[in-house]
Amino acid sequence: SSSSSSSSSFSSAFGTTRNMASEWQTVWSSEQELNSVLVTSENQIFAALYDGEILDLGKTDDDEIKAKLLLRTGGHPNSIGIDKNSRFYICDFGHSALLTTAKGNIVKLIHEFEERPLLGPNCVQIDGNGNIYFTDSGPIGTTALDNAIGSVFMASLVGGSADQKAGRYVLQPLLKDCLAHPSGIAVSNDGDTLYVAETMRNRVLRGVRMAGAFHFSVFYQFSGMLGPSCLALGKDGTLFVGRIDSPKVVLGQIAALSPTGSLIRSIPCPSASIKGISLDSENKFLFVSIGGGKVLKTKL
Repeated sequence: SSSSSSSSSFSSAFGTTRNMASEWQTVWSSEQELNSVLVTSENQIFAALYDGEILDLGKTDDDEIKAKLLLRTGGHPNSIGIDKNSRFYICDFGHSALLTTAKGNIVKLIHEFEERPLLGPNCVQIDGNGNIYFTDSGPIGTTALDNAIGSVFMASLVGGSADQKAGRYVLQPLLKDCLAHPSGIAVSNDGDTLYVAETMRNRVLRGVRMAGAFHFSVFYQFSGMLGPSCLALGKDGTLFVGRIDSPKVVLGQIAALSPTGSLIRSIPCPSASIKGISLDSENKFLFVSIGGGKVLKTKL
């Protein structure tokens, strides 16, 4: 059943790691590989596991995490989004599709564009108007500097009430077949500003909606490490960027960028395999999912 506990294969661990100027607490750990973490506006924590499970980890202020199995995608979910109606959207590499929930079942919402299959949606975000934004990269290595064919799409609900009830969308490419592994994505609540992590060019792009169309430019160019992997946008416009590197690198970095594209600070992280990043509703805590199956948090 969708509400059955999966505690037999997971453990809750509340430890603390001091790392230079940052203190990280282990919120939850798993024996299985963890791909992403999502903290909702109600401070509910959800996690996606590589083996296809979507888990409810409870509230951010819970004393003890008891993981509950919500969904099984039958693939490899890489990221989760949730709209204001509590409907899930899941980027799944195994299905090469954007999935959603309908009457308790997992269904393919988007799997192709103009009759061409997607590479594999990587990360998804939903704005306050219900528009869906996602990167399409495929697993790492599918797109690269010498094969920059990744894309960013926006799916907008069709205007009629019957169409909206049926969940019909218009799919529009915002950046098409030109990116080297687009990964993390973040969008302002009004849907007028969009950020995209382009991992293999080691940069973050920013799109601004003008006269109904998005126009993109380079927001921040990094140097060092492999590249940005995930994004979280704060209420004050601060953009938090998780950066990944090779397994031989011990420490990771999370960059905090100002709305004007300046580096405010760099937050050390105990792992250079930062899979997902999310903020609580008050933007007091930053949550990350890292390689080895852990969700960590630090106070901002």
